[in-house]
Amino acid sequence: NDLNTVLSIVEAIGEDDFNGGYTWTNEALTMALEEFEVNMDDQTESNKMIILISDGEPFPVGQDHEACKSSTNYVSPTLTSLRELGVDIITVGIDITQDIKEEYFDCISGGDVDFYFDATFDSSSFAPTSMLSGLTTPPTQDGLS
Repeated sequence: NDLNTVLSIVEAIGEDDFNGGYTWTNEALTMALEEFEVNMDDQTESNKMIILISDGEPFPVGQDHEACKSSTNYVSPTLTSLRELGVDIITVGIDITQDIKEEYFDCISGGDVDFYFDATFDSSSFAPTSMLSGLTTPPTQDGLS
């Protein structure tokens, strides 16, 4: 729940943290869902947030790595569960096209423009903290399905 902790973790992301060209979006969100389920306290209502940073569409294509797909209205059970828990998902697209943003990122963040950021990856100048430094508590995404 400490924004400075989140920012320091994001700032520490480097080229070694990437998985060699694969974009397993739904699997990443499944890991986050499992963490929320294990660590949630039924007695405490707290803001739950995921910051999903990706440089592309789910890949390999056609192997169920997407959390959702706007053109087909597909939403994975994982994304549905995260929404039911009230988890806000902020997406950051690094060097992606508008088509990929609209197809995969908009449906993850619920189409809320305040929950999507564009970024350019240059290993010498990638600064996620400057991108996220204005982040406080985002508005809730009530009514998303």
